[in-house]
Parts: sequence; C-alpha cells; structure tokens
Amino acid sequence: MNLRTAIDYFYKLLEFLVVACLVAMVIMVFGNVVLRYAFNSGITISDEMSRYCFIWLTYIGAMVAMREGGHLGVDTLVKHLPVLGKKVCLFLSESLMLFCNALFLLGTWKMHDLQVTNVSPVVGLSMIWIYGIGYVVSVVMGIINLNVLFRLVTGRIADDELVQVIESEGLTDATKKLAEAEAMTVSVFILSLLAAMAIGMPIAYALLVCGVTLMAFLAATSHVVTFDSQILAQRFVEGADNFPLLAVPFFLLAGEFMNAGGLSRRIVNLAMAWVGHFRGGLGYVTVIAAVIMASLSGSAVADTAALAALLIPMMRAAGYDVGRASGLIASGGIIAPVIPPSIGLIIFGVAGNVSITKLFLAGIVPGLLMGLAIGATWWWVAKKENVRAAVKPPMADRLRITAEGGFALALPIVIIGGMKFGVFTPTEAAVVAAVYSFCVGMFIYRELKWSALYQLMLAAGKTTAVVMFLVAAAMVSAWLITVANIPTEVASMLSPFMDNKMLLMLVMMLLIVVVGTALDFTPTVLILTPVLMPVVLKAGIDPVYFGVMFIMNNAIGLITPPVGTVLNVVCGVARVSMDTAFKGVLPFLAAQLAVLFLLVLFPAIVLVPLQWWMR
Repeated sequence: MNLRTAIDYFYKLLEFLVVACLVAMVIMVFGNVVLRYAFNSGITISDEMSRYCFIWLTYIGAMVAMREGGHLGVDTLVKHLPVLGKKVCLFLSESLMLFCNALFLLGTWKMHDLQVTNVSPVVGLSMIWIYGIGYVVSVVMGIINLNVLFRLVTGRIADDELVQVIESEGLTDATKKLAEAEAMTVSVFILSLLAAMAIGMPIAYALLVCGVTLMAFLAATSHVVTFDSQILAQRFVEGADNFPLLAVPFFLLAGEFMNAGGLSRRIVNLAMAWVGHFRGGLGYVTVIAAVIMASLSGSAVADTAALAALLIPMMRAAGYDVGRASGLIASGGIIAPVIPPSIGLIIFGVAGNVSITKLFLAGIVPGLLMGLAIGATWWWVAKKENVRAAVKPPMADRLRITAEGGFALALPIVIIGGMKFGVFTPTEAAVVAAVYSFCVGMFIYRELKWSALYQLMLAAGKTTAVVMFLVAAAMVSAWLITVANIPTEVASMLSPFMDNKMLLMLVMMLLIVVVGTALDFTPTVLILTPVLMPVVLKAGIDPVYFGVMFIMNNAIGLITPPVGTVLNVVCGVARVSMDTAFKGVLPFLAAQLAVLFLLVLFPAIVLVPLQWWMR
C-alpha cells in the first residue's frame, strides 16, 4: 500500500466517523424524546454524550473539508489576481493557518494536565477525550498546510488549486486617550479580519487570525489579557459545545431526506395542481413551494437548489424568461432563513443569547410577508411573459395530489405546534423533523433508498462541520471582542441615534445590507451579533425583533453580488450568467427590501403576532 492509498483510507475513516457521530446524535436525542413522552423516562447521558459527539463531528468533518477545499471563504479579490499574486496569497494564507494550528496544538498541550483530572458531570468521562480532539485536528490540519506549502514552493500545485475556499468632542485627555485606544482596537479587529479574508483564507481561520491579532494587541497595549494559546484552544473547542446548535445537523439532515425522499417534489406538484394553470402559473407555484419548503428545512441553499432543479426545466420548456425565473426562485429561496425552522435563527439565538423558540415564532409573519411580496411582484412582471399555460387538472387529480403532499404539509405543523405547546425544544424539533422526513421518504413515498443513506448523512455531516467550525472560530473572536470592549466603542459611534429606536434600526439595517453584499450569511451573523447585540439591548430594542430583522437582512444578502450564495446556486443549476440572474432578481430584491423597511417602520407587525403565539 502506497502513501496516497493510505491517506485515502484515513479520510474514508474520518468520513465514517462523521456519519457515526451524526447517527449517534439522532439516536440519543430522538430516543430521549420518545422515552420522555411515551414512558415518562429518558436517557440520562443523552444531552452530554450528544454534545461530545457534536464536537467530534465538527472537527473531524472540518479536517475532511480542509482536504477537499470545502471551507467557506471570500475569493472575490484572489481569483482576479495573476498567477503570481495567487501564489503569494496562498503562501501567506497557508502559513498563517499553520501558525494558528501550532497555537491550537500548544494550547491543547497546556490544557492537558487540567483536563486529565477533570471529568464530565454525568458520564464521568475524562475531559481529555473531548479536548483531545485539539491534538488530532491541529496536527492533521497542519500537515495539510505543510503539504500545500511544499507543493507550492516546488511548483507541483496546479493553477486551478491556487484558490482553496468556496464561494461569503469635549473629551478630557484621559478619556480621549481611552477613546483613541478603543478606536485602534476596532481598527485592529476590522483590518486583521479583512486582510485575512482578502488573501483567500477560509473565514474560520480568518476569525482565528483576527482573534490572535486582537489578543496580541491587547496584551501589548492594555494588559487586559495575556497572550496565551490556551485561551485559543479552550474557546475554540467550547465554541462547538452547545446543545441548541445540534438543531443545525438535524435540520440539514431533514433537508437531505426531503429532497431524496420525494417530499420536495410533491410540494411542487401540489402547488402546480392548484395554481399552475393561471397566467404565469409556474411563478406562483415557485412562491407557494418556496414558502412551504422554507417551513420544512430552514436552509436557503438546499431549498433553492431543489426548487431550481425541479422548476427551471419546466419554466424553460413553457417559454418563461430564464433570467426572470432564476431571479424569482432565488428570491423564494431566501425565505427559508426567516420562516421556522431556520438554521440562521438558531445560530443567532446561540450567539446573541436569545430564545430560539421566540425567534422561530416571531419569524412566521415576516416570512409570509416576504412570500406575499415576491408573489405580488411576480403578478406585475408576469404581464411581460408570453408563455404556454398548464392544463388545469380535474378536481379528483387535485385532491389526490393534495393527499399525497399531506405528509409533507404536516411537518411544519408538528414543528411549530410542538414548540408552541412545549412538547419539545427547537433541538428536539429538529431531530423529529429528520426522523419524520426519513420515515415518510422511506416507508410512505418509498423513494428514499437504503443505499443512499450513507451519502446523504455524510453530506449533512460535512455541511454541519463547515458551519460549526466557523461558529467555533467565531466564539474565539466573540470572547475577545467582549474583552476588548468593542461593543462599547460601536455604541459610542451610534450614540447620535440611540434616542430614536426606529432611526437606530434603520442605520443598523443599512450597515448589514452593505456588509451582506461582501460576506456570506453565517459569517455575517457570527461577526456582527456580538458587536451589535449590546447596542440593541442598551437602546431598549426587543432582541427577538432585532434577531428576525437581522436574519431577514442577511438572507437578502444571499441574492446580492458579488458573494450572493443563493444567486450562485441558481446560476449553476439554470446555467445562466450572474448578470442575467441579477437582472432577473432586481424587482424581487426591491420587494424584499420594501418588506424589510416596512418592518423597521412598524415593529408591531413582528411583535404583536409573537405575543399572540406566546399566550
């Protein structure tokens, strides 16, 4: 067996462990739900062991993604550089990542003696089994960095491998000096983060570099914190140790099962049966299907990919303008992060310490308004379409198709109803959604095959690892942002608007709109939440209301270039250029922005339904 074959087997083992961790998490969390409500019992070790499996899944999956170049990043600058410029950026990026991995390894070693004697509260497991993942991930990631550097220096790396990420007054002297120091801290934070991302570094590592830079700056200037690799390692591992975030892999798994098991297709068929025969009917089908699917998966990218794959061929064959159709589908896809269950709301809730259940319930009306807005916009733009209308099916066929789609329509009722009446938590709702989607696809629709399960779970596990590795890295920066008092400096910058909540919200929304054009959804949430939440609380703005508005704004960023992840997905499926898709999305983008600013002007649209839901 040669070295390359051995390495391949090693990564196959890592992939198996990702799937094994995910399966174990599903069994333990779902088993606990069943035992609690069926037998008034439970698995005492469930929460603890599922969290530990989650940590290992995150870092094992991150190693797989690193080898495959699957981590999220910003390649807008790097991809336009000449080959020499790309090589310089790659060398700097890999060298900085290698330095971070070395710090992670050193920090894990410093924690070793303490963690050997510490045991988990329920299982009594030595915590070295948890924090020990730092040894594995830092060494493996470091070897990957060294391999890329070696191939780069020796000229063995191909030109198409040079981009390694996926496309994201009256002050006294004393107070004046303090303000200048805080302003410098903000500058260090922003510049180090932007510089790391600009050279094509994965955003997770860019956040680590930002954290290390902040730590070094604070240690050298304010002595608020000492430069200690142990802080990096501890915060990095603890960033993935969060039970509510288990909802992320479960909802991603539910989305995989929905698409492979026929639930998504039946939702489109249902909408087609009732509105497909109207003028521009396939557009209305898109809007209805987007809203229903948003209430099932919570992933904008997954929903958009499914809708585009199903509807673009039909719309093209019927004579619809493909650019306009692509814009409509992309606009429908971004409803998913707002309507529950929403992965974005889960991440915000954890990062901002806000009730996820309240966020879910508060997102229902804004999400429906987004659907109505693009539906009304489609009614206006569809007048320009000269297309062949679908045949109106007989009532008997409509009822049959509706009955077939009933199992898919029941899922959001189960999720929202279960959380409203306290039957289960958002995390438990996510695992129920995954098991429900599996059962319907496997045993009722019979389109989900046993042979496909491993790859579906592996895909969900890999996506989870990429997201959670980013979350864990953001927790390092978030802790240092708090220590550096950056939120206070941001609050002072926004002080002219603090007495007017509506004006403050408008300013923050404009800021997020701008940031959302350059950063992907998850990084924007993780970077801005710890900075803006203290400002929100100080101004007396309802954090649940802000959270929904924040996520809606970030969702809109998914259809704005140059990053525009959802827009890129539609371009790939429909095989149209970014320019064509963006022209098509413009009227729907305007409609979504109109809804956003309507909710800024009238917060009661969000808060009054929330109060009703919470009764």
